[in-house]
Amino acid sequence: MAVIIFLPFLAAAFTFFIYPVLKEKTAHFAAFIALICAFLILNLIGTTGSISIPLISSLDIHLRFYVDGLSILVGLLASGMGLLTFIYSFGYMKTKTQSPTYYASLLVFMGSMLGIVFSADLIVLFVFWELTSLSSYLLIGYFNHESSSRSAAKKALVITSLGGFFMLLGFLLIHSLTGSFDLTFLLSQPESIQFILRENGIFLPILFAIIIAGASKSAQIPFHIWLPSAMVAPTPVSAFLHSAAMVKAGVYIFGRFHPILAGDEWSLILITLGISTMVITAFFAIISTTLKELLAYSTASHIGLMLIGFGIPLTLNGVPQSLGFVSGSFHLFNHALFKATLFLIAGIITYQVGLNTISEIKGLRKKLPLTAGFAVFASLCMAGFPPTSGFYSKELLFQGIYAVANTYGGIWWLLPLLTIMASAFAVVYSLRFVMIFFGTPSSDQQDVSPLPLSMMLPTSILTLLSLLTIFYLLLPIDLISQSGSPYLQDISTLHVGFPAHIDPPLLMSLLSILFGIVLFSKHEQILKRMSSILPFAHFSADSIYFSIISTLETWSSSLTYRTERILLRTHIIWLLGLIATLGLARFIYLKPYFLMISGPPLRLDFLVFLLIIALGALAVVRANSHIMGVLFLSILGFMIAVFYLLSNAPDVALTQLAVETLILVVFLVIIGKLPAYYGDASSPRVMRDMLLSLFIGVTIFFTVLIATTSSVSKNIAMFFIDRASYPPTYTENIIVDYGGGTNIVNVILVDFRALDTLGEISVVALAALSILTILSSRKPGDQS
Repeated sequence: MAVIIFLPFLAAAFTFFIYPVLKEKTAHFAAFIALICAFLILNLIGTTGSISIPLISSLDIHLRFYVDGLSILVGLLASGMGLLTFIYSFGYMKTKTQSPTYYASLLVFMGSMLGIVFSADLIVLFVFWELTSLSSYLLIGYFNHESSSRSAAKKALVITSLGGFFMLLGFLLIHSLTGSFDLTFLLSQPESIQFILRENGIFLPILFAIIIAGASKSAQIPFHIWLPSAMVAPTPVSAFLHSAAMVKAGVYIFGRFHPILAGDEWSLILITLGISTMVITAFFAIISTTLKELLAYSTASHIGLMLIGFGIPLTLNGVPQSLGFVSGSFHLFNHALFKATLFLIAGIITYQVGLNTISEIKGLRKKLPLTAGFAVFASLCMAGFPPTSGFYSKELLFQGIYAVANTYGGIWWLLPLLTIMASAFAVVYSLRFVMIFFGTPSSDQQDVSPLPLSMMLPTSILTLLSLLTIFYLLLPIDLISQSGSPYLQDISTLHVGFPAHIDPPLLMSLLSILFGIVLFSKHEQILKRMSSILPFAHFSADSIYFSIISTLETWSSSLTYRTERILLRTHIIWLLGLIATLGLARFIYLKPYFLMISGPPLRLDFLVFLLIIALGALAVVRANSHIMGVLFLSILGFMIAVFYLLSNAPDVALTQLAVETLILVVFLVIIGKLPAYYGDASSPRVMRDMLLSLFIGVTIFFTVLIATTSSVSKNIAMFFIDRASYPPTYTENIIVDYGGGTNIVNVILVDFRALDTLGEISVVALAALSILTILSSRKPGDQS
C-alpha cells in the first residue's frame, strides 16, 4: 500500500531532476511508475483488509488503508488510465510547450486518487481529496499564458474546494458522535452508526455535506459548470481527470458512504440530483459546438445516471438487494473506458486535422479510417446501442429505475420517463460525434498530419477493453465480488446480459434509441431554435458563478482600498479594539460573574506600591515631554519588579528589571530621533484614543485579575516534578515520558513545551533576519 500510494508522489519530486535529461521521455518514466502501481493493485484482487499506522494518536488520526472490491476497481481505473495517459502524452505534448510541472502534476494527481480510494481514515481521505483539487488546478491551468485557462482553473478550484469544505464538516460531525475517523469501523456497523446520527439530529447535515462534496467533484447540477470550462486543459488531462479519475472520485464517495447514509432521504436526493443532471447536461451536450465540450457535458450526464444507481434503496418491497450498487459500479467502469477513448480520439483529431469545432469537421472516415472505427464503436457504447458494454450497464440501471418506480408508484413514474428522454439525448450527441467522420470534407480542411504510435496505442487498448467487456460482462462485478464486498449478497439473482424476452427495462432502452434517432434527424432545426434562448443566458449557473466571483472581487478590492490606504495608527486602533472586545466578551460568556471576585485582603506594603504605580500611571498621562513620560513609565515597570520580589518571585523580578532597563534605554535612544511637537490633535481623535486606551486597560485588568485568582490543580505541578528527572526504572516505553534533567524549568522549556519554545525561537530568528535585511538594504553613507 505504501508503494501504491506514495511512489507517485516520490516520482513527482524526482521529475524536476530527471526532466532536464529525459525531456519528453519523462513520459516513459511516469508511465513506468503508473505501471508499477497498476501491477500492485492487480495483485490485490481477491484481498480484503486494512492496515493502520498512527499519525496523531491523540486526535485519532491514523494512516489507515482499506482494500475491498470498490477500491480495487477505482484504483485500477486511476492507475491504468494514468499509464495510458502518460503514453499518449509522449506523442501529444511534442507539439505543446512542455515542462516538468505537467508530468509532476499528473503523478501527484494519480497518487492523490489512489490515496482517496484506499484511505480508511476520514482526515487522510480529506487531505488526498484536496490534493486532487490542487493538482487539477495546475493541470487545467497548464496553458497559464491564456486567460481562459487561468479562469477555468480558478473555477474548478473554487467549486471543488467548496465541496472539500463540506466534506471536512461532515467528517468532523461524524467524529463528534462516533469518536472515530476510522472508515472501516463505520462500515463494519453502518446501521448502528446511522442510528446514532439520527438520534442526535445530525444525520441530515452530514448527508447534505457528503452529497455536496461528491456532487461538486463529479460535476453535478449546479456544480457542473467547472467541467466544460476545464476542457481548455491538454487533451490527455481531460481524458484522465474528466473521464476516469477526478469526476469518478465524487462517484466513489457516494459508493463508499452508500451503506452508512442509505435511506429515504439519501435515495430521494441522489435520484433527484442524478436525473436532473442527466437530463439538463445531456441537452447541453446536444447544443455543444466543440468536441471536448460535448464530451464534458455527456460525462456529467452519465455520472448523473450512476448517481441514480447509487441512490436506489438497499431494500425494495422489504427485500434486500444490491442492484443499485452493482449497476452504478458497472456503469462507472464502462463509462471510464468508452469516454476516455472518445477524449483521446478528440485529441487525435485536433492533432492531425487542427480542428475542434464540430461544424467544421466532416468526412474524416477516409483520412482516418482506424480512428473512425474506434470512434463509432465508442460512440455507440456512449449511446447504449446493443450489444455494446454501454447497453448492458444501462440495461442494469434501467432495471433498478423501473423497480423503484414500480415499488413507490405515483410521481416516481416520472423517473423512467425522464431517463428515457435523457438517454434519447445521449443517442443524439453520440450520433453527432459519429457524423464528423462522414459527409463531404470542407475545402479549407487541412491535410492530415502523421499520428505518433504513442497516441494510437492507448486508444486501441481502451477500445479492446470495451470489446472484452461485451464478452465478459461480469468483469467489473467480479472484481468487486472476489474481494468479498458486503454489497453483493444477491449477485447471483441479478441478470446481466441481453434479456431473453422484452421486459420494461429493455423497452426503455429501445424507446430511448428510437426517440434519439428521431431527434437526431431534427437536431439541425433544434440547434437553430436554440438561438431564441440566448437572451436568457444570464440566468445560467455559469453566469451566476461569474456574478458571484465578480462581486466578491469588487468587495475585496474596495475593502483593500479602504483598509490599506489608512494610517498605521488606525490599523492599530482596529486591531487592539477587536482583541479587547473579543477578550471581554469571552469573560462575560464564560464567567458572567467575573466582576464579583473575592479573595484575601492585600497587605499594607502591597497597597503602598500599588498606590505608587497608580500615581506613576497618572504622571505618564500628565507628562509635558516625551522623556518625562518615558521616565514615569519606567517607574511603573520597576515598581512591578518590586511587587514580584514581595511575592517571593525573585527570578521573575530580576527578569522584569532587566527587561525594563533595556526598554528604558531603547526608548531614550529613539526619542532623540522623534520630533518634539506633532501639532494639535482634534478633540474627537483625542476622545477616541482615550476611550480605546481605557477599554483596553480595563480588559487587561480583568484578564490579569481572573488569571491570578483562578484555582489551578496541584497535580500539574506534581506532574512536572515527577517527570522532569529520570524514571525509576529504564524501559523503552517509559523513558520517552521523562525529561531526564535536574532543572525543572529547563525541562519544561526544552521538553514538555519544546514546540512552544521552538516557535518562540523561530519568531526571534525571523525578527533578526528582518532587521538584518533592513540594515543591509541601506545605501553606503546613509545615516537614517
